[in-house]
Amino acid sequence: MLIKHLDHKNVLKDPHMQLDIVEVTTSLSQYAKVQPSVSIIGAVSDMMRHLRKCIHYSLDESKMTPDEITWNKKFRRVVDKCLVKLSNKVH
Repeated sequence: MLIKHLDHKNVLKDPHMQLDIVEVTTSLSQYAKVQPSVSIIGAVSDMMRHLRKCIHYSLDESKMTPDEITWNKKFRRVVDKCLVKLSNKVH
């Protein structure tokens, strides 16, 4: 459910909150059972969408400020880590 909040209009305005949400999701995922479930597969799908956004934004770094570039790199790193944790639960 946390990942769905990443698309909320108030969260989109706060990049630090976006990072926090993904980090908390990553931490909580360690307590999930190792079994394929609709919620975990949905979370993986949503995280893949956010990863695609990060990659897309990194292609246009010339149009971004240094702060935006730094944030995008951090966000991509936490999204990658979250995807690894979540995908380990879907064996």
